[in-house]
Amino acid sequence: MKRFLLFCLVLIPFSFCRSENNITSDSIPVPADSLAPLHGNWFQQLVRTGFQINDPRISYPRFPRFCLKVYNWGDRTFNSYDPAYVRSTGKNWKISVKSDNWNQSYRYVFSLFDQNNVSVRSRVSSDLGISLNFMAVGISYTRALDELFYGRKNKRNSLDFSFTCSRFSVELLSQQTEGGAYIDRYGDYENGKFLHMPFDGLSQSQTSVTAFYFFNHNRYSQSAAYAYSKYQLRSAGSWIGGFRWGHRRIVMDFSDLPDDMKEANPDFPLINTFNYNEYSLLGGYAHNFVLNRHFLYNITAMPCVGYRNSELHTDSRGRREMISANMIGRMSLTYNNRMLFCGIVAKFNGGFILNKNFSFFNSTQYATAIVGVRF
Repeated sequence: MKRFLLFCLVLIPFSFCRSENNITSDSIPVPADSLAPLHGNWFQQLVRTGFQINDPRISYPRFPRFCLKVYNWGDRTFNSYDPAYVRSTGKNWKISVKSDNWNQSYRYVFSLFDQNNVSVRSRVSSDLGISLNFMAVGISYTRALDELFYGRKNKRNSLDFSFTCSRFSVELLSQQTEGGAYIDRYGDYENGKFLHMPFDGLSQSQTSVTAFYFFNHNRYSQSAAYAYSKYQLRSAGSWIGGFRWGHRRIVMDFSDLPDDMKEANPDFPLINTFNYNEYSLLGGYAHNFVLNRHFLYNITAMPCVGYRNSELHTDSRGRREMISANMIGRMSLTYNNRMLFCGIVAKFNGGFILNKNFSFFNSTQYATAIVGVRF
């Protein structure tokens, strides 16, 4: 029973990961009479073939064979490419090390014509992480280097899960950040000049799920630019449509500021908590530019419009339901050389919340360097 469950775990989640046009060891028919027979039960036979699931020598029981047929159907239906534009790397596994360099910005705007706003931004920090991918499924974990090596108060960890096939992609993100920020402006304190004042009263956590569909999925490969499991042979782009759900909690505690700063902006709440759920539709365009046989450049822009259910806990409690507006932007430069791949990825996520007294804008910027191997 345990072996059967393991087979299902290996097979079913990856049923949309492979392409009928991709030439791999599993997609090439193996003449049964040219190979030695396999001994043991079906799972032992599967292991001996290196998980070449379509090897005809494997004697599957009835239900695992049914699962295999579902796998092959999903492969043909959801993950086919035009071989003139996209082909497989021929490897199922990837492992990589990445360095995330990130910054978060928060701004309270009291009036479009008033420069005396409140601006907070996090310290530009670096995370170190590791990613493991099997076919279309990837998982990565990163941790703040400042916390690990220098004992600074800016704490951050991030867990990412992704599933990408030719037709669609799903991304799940869980992230927590605490401390390590600066106050750049605080109302009309010191005539609204740039302060660069250390601030440890910032913390935020978020969980989000983003799913999008590629309309030109036969010729455009998202995996080639961000998952490193395909090669884009000729330049191509695609319109994108999808949705995004996110839950986020942002806390800013200004209660420890000097008294003269508090008096400079007396109407501004000293403790601000934003706690909201967001449901958005997104649409945009992505394009892969093949520079040469080794280099691939991608640019993606996806505006989001949707519904946001928000609780703003300040000196008084309020709840608002509103239209949300956000922007997701990405760029990547990928280098491929046989088993080795390297990438530089830049990301921008930004949006705003409207309150009767002020507007709140927040954004996160990433610059990531990735080095990995396929096997």
